Amino acid sequence: MKFFAPDFDFYEGNAEHVPQRQTVSLAPLDITEEPSLTYRRKHVEEGWSHTSRNLPQLVDWMAKQRLNILVYPTDHFGRGGTVWADVREQLLPEIHKRDLLVEVGAHGFQTFLPPEDYPQYYPPGTVAGSNVFEVDNDEAVQAYVDNVVAYLQENPEIDIFDAWPPDGAIWPPSATEEFGSIANAYAHVVSELGTAIRQELPGVRVEAIAYDTHIEPPDPEYMYHTETIIDFAPYDRSYTETIDGDTYPLNRYYVDLIERWRDAFDGDLAIYEYYRKYSFHSLPVVMPELIGYEAPYYRSLGISGLGTYSEPADWMTYELTHLILADASWNEDLDVEQYLTAYTSERYGAAAEDMRTYFALVERAGRAIFDRAPGNYSDMTVVSAARDGFLAARAALDAGDSKVPSESTEGFLLRRLARNAEFAIADTEIRYYELTGESERAREAREATHVFVDAHRFDGIIVKDRWSMRSYQSGMTGNHGPGAGLVNTQWVWDMYRRIFAPAPPPGDSYLSDHEWRYGGNGWGPVERDQSNGSYEAGDGDTLSIDGQTFARGLGTHAYSEIAYQLDDTCERFTSWIGIDDEVRGSSQPFFGEPAPATFQDDWDFRDQQGKQAVAGGGDGTMAVLGHSEAEEPSDPEWLESPIADHSGQRPWVLSLDGNDDVVTLPGVDDVELSQGFAFEGWFYQRTRGNFPRLFERRPGMIFFVLADGRLRVDMNTVAGKRISAISQDALPLNEWAHVGLVYDVRDNEARGRLYLNGEEVSYAVQDVTSDDPALLGGRPTYLGNRGDDSDRGFDGLVAFARVVTPARALDEWTLDLFPLNALGGTVVFEVWGDDRQIYTSDIQTKFMPPTYVDVSVEDVNELRLIVLDGYDGKGDDHANWAEPRISC
Repeated sequence: MKFFAPDFDFYEGNAEHVPQRQTVSLAPLDITEEPSLTYRRKHVEEGWSHTSRNLPQLVDWMAKQRLNILVYPTDHFGRGGTVWADVREQLLPEIHKRDLLVEVGAHGFQTFLPPEDYPQYYPPGTVAGSNVFEVDNDEAVQAYVDNVVAYLQENPEIDIFDAWPPDGAIWPPSATEEFGSIANAYAHVVSELGTAIRQELPGVRVEAIAYDTHIEPPDPEYMYHTETIIDFAPYDRSYTETIDGDTYPLNRYYVDLIERWRDAFDGDLAIYEYYRKYSFHSLPVVMPELIGYEAPYYRSLGISGLGTYSEPADWMTYELTHLILADASWNEDLDVEQYLTAYTSERYGAAAEDMRTYFALVERAGRAIFDRAPGNYSDMTVVSAARDGFLAARAALDAGDSKVPSESTEGFLLRRLARNAEFAIADTEIRYYELTGESERAREAREATHVFVDAHRFDGIIVKDRWSMRSYQSGMTGNHGPGAGLVNTQWVWDMYRRIFAPAPPPGDSYLSDHEWRYGGNGWGPVERDQSNGSYEAGDGDTLSIDGQTFARGLGTHAYSEIAYQLDDTCERFTSWIGIDDEVRGSSQPFFGEPAPATFQDDWDFRDQQGKQAVAGGGDGTMAVLGHSEAEEPSDPEWLESPIADHSGQRPWVLSLDGNDDVVTLPGVDDVELSQGFAFEGWFYQRTRGNFPRLFERRPGMIFFVLADGRLRVDMNTVAGKRISAISQDALPLNEWAHVGLVYDVRDNEARGRLYLNGEEVSYAVQDVTSDDPALLGGRPTYLGNRGDDSDRGFDGLVAFARVVTPARALDEWTLDLFPLNALGGTVVFEVWGDDRQIYTSDIQTKFMPPTYVDVSVEDVNELRLIVLDGYDGKGDDHANWAEPRISC
C-alpha cells in the first residue's frame, strides 16, 4: 500500500495505491520503530484552499504517513478566513480517532488583545505604527494572558498553543527601552503566559517562534522555561545551497543562531521550514535532494521537530515535497536517491526515468531562482536558466506521457503536472521578457499566466491566491489596510469553500439584483448600482462610461472577481462595459499633447528657457546617446513603452541597462545651473542597482536612488555649502513614476526639493562646508549614469526628462506632473463559465465608449465576471458592468 497523497477530490481516485487481494497473509512481525523527530507537523497556515470537505482527507493522510500534529490558526491575521472555531467540531472526531495532537495559535497577539477593543494597551495614535501592545505594561500583559487562558479553557482539545506576535511585528519603542531587546520583550510575554498555563492547564505546551525581529535567543535572565517549544523559522534563507553552505551569509547566520539557541536553551527546538512556500506561488519548486540532506542535518543540531505548510489546491505540484518530508521526519536515515528511485517507479511506472529527469530539472531551476525569499527575478542569467529548466521539465513530462496508457493513473498525473509546468513557463517569462525589454511578449505572458491560474484553480496544481496572482496583477503583495494590496481577500476563501447562492429565477433580470457566491474587489467592496467610488461601502456615484450614464450595474476596481451560481439554467449574459468617468488619472506618462505644468505663481515650463533632454521617438533623434569611458561604448536602446497611451499605441521610450549605458543631455553642458533649475523625468526602474544615477553634473551635483528606493540629492551651492535631501517615499519598481528635483537659490540660501508623482517628498537645507565646485556651466551633464567607467547605472526606462532654468529664482516652487496623465485606468473585462474563458475584451481606457457584451452561458454552472488591470501594473482602474442582464 502506498499513500502518496490525501484522497482529495481533484486526484479523482489516484491519490493512493491499495492493492486488492481476496486473501492477505502476513509473516510474524517483531519490529519496533521510533520516530527520528518528536514533532512531525503539517501546518494549515493561511488556509486559502483548506475546506470542511478536504480537511478530514488531510488528517487521514497525516496519520497514514505518521505525522502527529495538525497546526491550525486561531484566526489567521485576525481576518475571519481560517479560524479553528469554524472547523473544530467537524475535525475533532477525525483527529481523536487517529490520536493526533492539536496545535492552535500562530501570528495572533492581536487576536487576543485587538487594538479596537483594548486601545489603552497600544501606543497613543499607534505611535511608530506599532501593531504589538505595550509589553512593558503589566496590565496589558495580564489581559493578554487572561484572554488566552480563557480561550484554552473553552477549547480543551488544544495540546500546544502558539503564542506568536503579528507577522511583520512592529513593537512599541518601550519594548526595547524596558527589556533591552525585542527578543527579551517577547520572551517576557511568553514566559508570563507559560506560567499561567502551567498553573491553570497542566499538560498544555506553549510555543514561541524565533523569527524576524525576535529570532535571537533572549538574555539568560529572560530565557524561556524548558516546557516551552521554540519553533525556529529561517524565512529568508537561500535554497540555492543547503542551510549549512558557505556562499549565502544568511544561511550561515541561521545555522549559527540554531547552535546558539541549542547552547542557551534546554527545551525542545523545532524548525519551521519553507520547503513549500507561498512565495513559490505554485511553481514546481520541488527539492527532494535538499530535503533529504537537510532533515538529518537539522537532527544533528539537536532539532526535535520539523514542519511546513500546505495548501490542497497545489498539493499535486508539491506531492513529493510533502511525502519525503513526512518520511524523513520519521526516518532521518532515509537515502534520498533510493527513495526517489522507488517513488518514481511506484508512482509513474514506465515514465519513472523521465520523472527523475523532471524532478532534477525543477529542483535545479527552483533552487537557482529562490536564493532569497521573493526570488531573484532581477538577474537575467538566473531568470533565463529557470525558464530553460521549466521548458526542459515540460519536455520530460511529455516524454513520460508518451510511455504510459492515456487512461492510467500515471497519465493522469503527468498531464496535470504538464499544465503546471506550462504555468511555470508563462509565469517566469513575464520577468524574462521584462528584462529583455519585449513589453508585448511580457504582457502576453501575464495573460497566459492568468488563464492558467483561473483554469486550474481546482485541479490540485495551482492555488489561486494573492501570491500566484501578483505576477500578473498589481496590488497583490499586501494584505493589510486601504491601498496596501489585495484588501478584500475573503473572496478567495469563499471561492474554495464553494459558498452557496441561489440561481437567478427564470426570465430576464439584472445581476445586481441577485446574491453572488463571492465578490472580490481591488479597492473597497463591489458596489451595486453605483460606481466603485472609494474604499467605503456605498460611496460611489451613478455609473457613467464616456458620458453615458446607467442606473443599474456593478461598480468594481481591478482586480475584481464576482461569481454567480447559475446551475446550468441560463442562456445568455449581456452587459455594457467600460472605465467609469470618476477616474481622474494616476501616475502614468501621457504621450500626447502635454498639459500645463506650472509653479504656484503660474510660471510655465514651456515658456521659459529649457532644454528637452529625452523624448520618445523611434529613431532616438531627441536625445544624444552618449558613451562612457568603459571599454565598450554605451548603447541605450529605444523600446516600446510597457504601457499604452490614450490611443492604444505604445510609444518609444529609452531603455538603459544598468551597466555602462548613459545619456549625454544635449545643450545642457554650458547652461548655468548654480542659480536654480528644475529637473523632471518619467522613470521605470527595473532593479535597484548600486545607487543608480538619475541626473548628474559632476562633481557639483548627484541625484540618485538609494538601495531601498528612496531618492537622494547632494548639491554644492555657490556659497560653498552642501545641501542634501532624502525622500521619505521610495521610487517603485516595475512601474512608471514621475520624479522631480527643484533647486532654488535666493541670495546665499539654497533649497532642494524632491517630488515623486507630483507630491513633495523632501525639502532640506544642510549647512555643510564643501570644497567641491558649485553647479557652474561648462561641465558634462548626464542622465542614467555617472558618465565614466561606473557601476552606478540606472536599470530601466525613461519616457521624458528635461532640465529647465528660469530667468529668476522663485519664492515658491511646486513641481506638478509633467505631462499630466490623461490616460486614467486601463482594464480588461473577462467572462468565465466555470473554468472556461468565454469572453475577453480589448484593453479598455477612460477615453473609450461603452462596449457591449453578449455571450451564451448555456451549460454554465458558475458565471464569473473578472476585471484585470490591463496588465500594466497601475491603479485607478474603476470598471463598470453596466446593465448586466442574465436570461434564464
